[in-house]
Amino acid sequence: MADTTAKRAAERFVAEIDETELAARVMEAAIGLIRPPGISAAKAMADAARSQPETAASFRKIARVAIAYFGECVTNGRQPS
Repeated sequence: MADTTAKRAAERFVAEIDETELAARVMEAAIGLIRPPGISAAKAMADAARSQPETAASFRKIARVAIAYFGECVTNGRQPS
C-alpha cells in the first residue's frame, strides 16, 4: 500500500524550471558574474541583453536546451528497484 502511495505522489510531482533564472545562473557561473542582492534574473538578463545581446541570447538558448534535456530525463526516468 505504501509503495502505491509513493508511486502516486511521484507521478503527481511537478517541478517548473524558470528559463530566465536558469539562463542567469548559467551565465553567472560561466563568465564569473555576481548578481547583486535583490536583482532578479529577469533584470539581470535584460541588462545583459542590452549590453551583450548575442551573449544573453546564447545563455537563453543554453537554458532552453538544458530544460528540454531535464524533461527527457524525467520522462525516461524510473524508480530504482
